[in-house]
Amino acid sequence: VRVVQFQGHLFFGNVSVFSDGVKELIRNTKLDERPYVIIIDFTLVLGIDSSAAQAIMKLRDSLTNQFGIKLSIFCPGKAEGFPCEINLYEQLNSRPIPHHENIL
Repeated sequence: VRVVQFQGHLFFGNVSVFSDGVKELIRNTKLDERPYVIIIDFTLVLGIDSSAAQAIMKLRDSLTNQFGIKLSIFCPGKAEGFPCEINLYEQLNSRPIPHHENIL
């Protein structure tokens, strides 16, 4: 399991640094040591614009398709969801969660 936390505002100007940083973190991990699960913690994020929200959805897909991470958990930190205009919580949860036997 790997946990990544971001703080501040995510917007079109810095979301690529965030996404690329997460991918680089995984890419620089030996194949046999790559996590099965990644938790991305947004509890300290104050705002997310629509460009950043779309990039976060693409990041979720990249973690699965490019790196083979079977479960990505995105923690909004607030009961009402992520601090953005689109329903990022619903978008990120649109893919079924794999059963625990399929993760390991």
